[in-house]
Amino acid sequence: MCEMCAYVGRTKPAAPVLMEYGKRIEGLWSGFCTGIGVQAFDGTLNLTKTLGYSKYLKYDPDVLPGTVGFFHSRTGYAGCPGDSRYAHPFLSSDGEVMVVSQGAIGIFAEQSGSIERIGNELLKKGRSFTSADFHLQGERYQLLDDGSRVHMSNIVCEYTAFLLAEGYPPMEAIRKVGNEIREESATMFLFRKFPGHLYVVNMNQRLGMYFHEDGISLSTCALAYGENRVGVTEVPMNSILDITADSVHLEKLATDIQPYNGIPAGLQNAFLNWLGENPDAMLAHVMDHALRIHYPAGVLRHVPAHELFEQLYYDGLLELSTREYPGIREEENSIRTVFRLKK
Repeated sequence: MCEMCAYVGRTKPAAPVLMEYGKRIEGLWSGFCTGIGVQAFDGTLNLTKTLGYSKYLKYDPDVLPGTVGFFHSRTGYAGCPGDSRYAHPFLSSDGEVMVVSQGAIGIFAEQSGSIERIGNELLKKGRSFTSADFHLQGERYQLLDDGSRVHMSNIVCEYTAFLLAEGYPPMEAIRKVGNEIREESATMFLFRKFPGHLYVVNMNQRLGMYFHEDGISLSTCALAYGENRVGVTEVPMNSILDITADSVHLEKLATDIQPYNGIPAGLQNAFLNWLGENPDAMLAHVMDHALRIHYPAGVLRHVPAHELFEQLYYDGLLELSTREYPGIREEENSIRTVFRLKK
């Protein structure tokens, strides 16, 4: 699972804030490659990304001006290209759309063929994909008719840009994309022609929204906002949003998305008991072992995993440490956050 956050502000430069947010959460579930995207005041979409964690990100705030943007740290998978092509953000070939996503087929695996169909139609219309790789093996990524494998979120980005070019309003474009390319589990969009707006499709992701004096922030984990607990508003699943520094407009995404009904009784004890016997675990380990019995089918385990983790951490029951894991090359080093019960 990827970790990501966003900042929609009035006056404060977004890039330094996003780096601060991102470093706090990048190893929780991800930490394998990293990127930041910021919208300049004239609407231009700028990004920087790297293989490896934020230590290796070539980051210059002056090259990323603007008060709206997002940070992304992705999970690593065997078979990823040995460069930053599969790092987020993705920028459309016409420069009109930039995307970060917690994007995987997961529980929507049956739709893989339709995603490839959309990708092939975009190829025919002259669209290109920055993630295209002609040597990548494995079924995790979409295989197109030209022989390339393409990251699904890259197809989401190009399809959204195509719909905008066809005259779709932003909210209708992301609703159509969110329904036709169903991702686990959330996607954030910036559009060149709509500066100051962050658009979001939340299929089934835990996203915490933080209202502050300069605007509004989003994050997959509230620890992005600092060591002190802050009031976080949960973004509803099955929703699409248009967020500015002063407003949130929310609509329903679809009619057939499985609802999330909160944390079941006893889940906290299962979390604590497993961690007591297995210290120095990652959040993914706890989810797969302590929570799987409660959420046997798919991505919904991610939601209570984050909520429980934050609750226990802010209640002083967990201690965290970060560890660097070596890659084949130094710039491929990753970072992971592990935790144990506090004595």
